[in-house]
Amino acid sequence: MKYRPDYPAKAFQSLEQAQSWADDFVCWYNTVHLHSSISFTAPDDRHYGRDENILCKRQDVYEKARQQNPQRWSRCTRNWNQVEIVRLNPESENSAGQKQQFKEAV
Repeated sequence: MKYRPDYPAKAFQSLEQAQSWADDFVCWYNTVHLHSSISFTAPDDRHYGRDENILCKRQDVYEKARQQNPQRWSRCTRNWNQVEIVRLNPESENSAGQKQQFKEAV
């Protein structure tokens, strides 16, 4: 939150002011902010099933652009398929391997 450009430079004047700012942030984060881990869609779009249509339209736009100007594209367009499994904090392969090593050592 504190890395958002609109984060207050000074302390909140009241709990109500802080709550209001946090509510606005959560609304923006869930409805406007596009998340790379879910193919640059918003969490609300994913939650309510709108992401599939958004991604399909996006794929069409990219494919038309590629056909109209093929020299701009060195490879295929970005993969705009819907992400099947969504996790808040996915384990990296490294941390999963470290946990396995710890279990084996114990």
